[in-house]
Amino acid sequence: MLEHFPDKQYTNVDGLAAVRNIAEIEAQGWSLNPGRHVGRATAEPMGDIAVKLEQIAESYALLSAEAAVLDERVREIMSAFAEGTST
Repeated sequence: MLEHFPDKQYTNVDGLAAVRNIAEIEAQGWSLNPGRHVGRATAEPMGDIAVKLEQIAESYALLSAEAAVLDERVREIMSAFAEGTST
């Protein structure tokens, strides 16, 4: 919360919070749907999308390899457990 309210004081934040008066609510057909009042958060620039995608692909490959090792270890333990032995 301090990210959006560093002074510990309320302020409208696009995509998060907004105070509206009765006239503004009436202008929205009395709808209290947050999307009508809060709006959308401003997107941060992504920079070079190709670089970001490459970083994500590298992370995914590393995590997938680690997951495969852990999966194999879990299978070994479960197999040993089913056979009544320990590893």
